[in-house]
Amino acid sequence: MDLAADERVVYSSTVDKRRSEYLKVAGNATSRRISRRDSFLKMEESSTEHSNQ
Repeated sequence: MDLAADERVVYSSTVDKRRSEYLKVAGNATSRRISRRDSFLKMEESSTEHSNQ
């Protein structure tokens, strides 16, 4: 009985660790994608400004 409870605690902590790692990686990827999109939009804006002049 005690052994099963210990295993459950170890398992849940492992899952939490994995989830936090995944969220960290996913968050980094998302922020990178957003910054890339922002820089692309900036380039688009500057190119349209040049063509207007």
